[in-house]
Amino acid sequence: MEPRLADNDHLIVNKLLYQLDGLPTATLGLGRPPRRGDVVIADNPVGAGGAMIKRVVGCPNERVHVDELGRVSIDGTPLDEPIVRLKRACFS
Repeated sequence: MEPRLADNDHLIVNKLLYQLDGLPTATLGLGRPPRRGDVVIADNPVGAGGAMIKRVVGCPNERVHVDELGRVSIDGTPLDEPIVRLKRACFS
């Protein structure tokens, strides 16, 4: 399995899984909060239209750090997952 999505990949989305304010699942007590490793879809805040597809790395009250080599740590503990191993990262 590839660690990322490619152009023209198709997804099946469960819009009722997450327990967020404003969604019926929160008032019914169903669903759950997003967890590390989940893939989520959100509106693009830049206004370019479409949606952003992202993988959850940090959860509430966690401190996420990405060093200059692309290594990710959460609360000082390195995250050892193949999805975060990058050849070289460029952050702006």
